[in-house]
Amino acid sequence: MNIIIITGQKGIGKTTYLENKINNNFNGIITKCVNRKERKYYFELINKNRYLLCCCYDNGMKFNKDNFDIVSNYLLEINTQNIIIDEIGWLELEEKGLYSSIIDILKNKTVKNLYLSMRYDIYKKLLNKFGIIDYELINLS
Repeated sequence: MNIIIITGQKGIGKTTYLENKINNNFNGIITKCVNRKERKYYFELINKNRYLLCCCYDNGMKFNKDNFDIVSNYLLEINTQNIIIDEIGWLELEEKGLYSSIIDILKNKTVKNLYLSMRYDIYKKLLNKFGIIDYELINLS
């Protein structure tokens, strides 16, 4: 499996980079803030469903575990050689969020290219957490 890591600081264009890669041979999820209140949605690439995963408030972030479960199941049902998972981070370091589905995808012998985006300040921790040692790094910073 070719693992391609897209990294950079918040707002640098990681999602835009991935959106430019998308064609009919790709499946997975893209994360977007759809308004200025930092509501983050995951969009399925093929059927365009969207799921609210978190909202930012003055006292922190609130995560929607049910929607994380839906998105995780979607990732595990993907039958394609090219998968995109946009914006993994602190939740996955804590073995929450999309952690389990990423572990399963890394074991999947039919996946040829896995694109993962993450912030630069934690990408080494994430690679270590997932045991990823052979990868291509695209640093957009």
